[in-house]
Order: sequence, then structure tokens, then C-alpha cells
Amino acid sequence: MKNKKNVEKLVYTCIITTMMILTFSFTALASNTYAENGAKWLLDGVFWIVAVGGIFGAGMSAIKRNATGAVGIILAAAIICVFCKNPDVLTNIGNVLKGILGL
Repeated sequence: MKNKKNVEKLVYTCIITTMMILTFSFTALASNTYAENGAKWLLDGVFWIVAVGGIFGAGMSAIKRNATGAVGIILAAAIICVFCKNPDVLTNIGNVLKGILGL
């Protein structure tokens, strides 16, 4: 049992180390439009994960007869999906808040 835990820790360490190496190399290779294309690809992936997760979560809430939870999940997923498809909305919101606060 102790050996299994050690192997599990070693596997997690290897996975995390590999992810860190890839992350650091991606930033080094981010020249020209690679970073922009990577961000668009990532946001498109997040969009579909949130959309499917929102539908699944709303369905589970509907099965449990929790209408408020289902509506809340749908609204939250819709807002996140809008930000994923149009990230410039966040910049516009920031500029409006900056104008209101006088910064």
C-alpha cells in the first residue's frame, strides 16, 4: 500500500513537471500571432466546456426539480460563454468603470 502511494505521488509530480515545462516553453515561443491564436483556441475550448457543463448542470437541477438552480446555472453559463466568445466586452466594462470612478 505504501508503494502504491509513492508511485501515485511520483506520477503526479511527473505530470505537474511536464505541464510546467510546456507552459514555460509556450511563453518562449509566443511570437508573432502564436499567442493570439493560442488564446483564441483556449477560449473556444472553454466556451464548449462551459456550454456543455451548463446544459448538464441545468438538466441535473431540473431533474431534482430545482428551477431556481437551473435558471442560475443557465444564466451563469451564458455570461461566461459571452465573455469567451467576445473578450473585448471585459475591456469595455473596465473602461466604463474607469470613467465612472474617475481613474
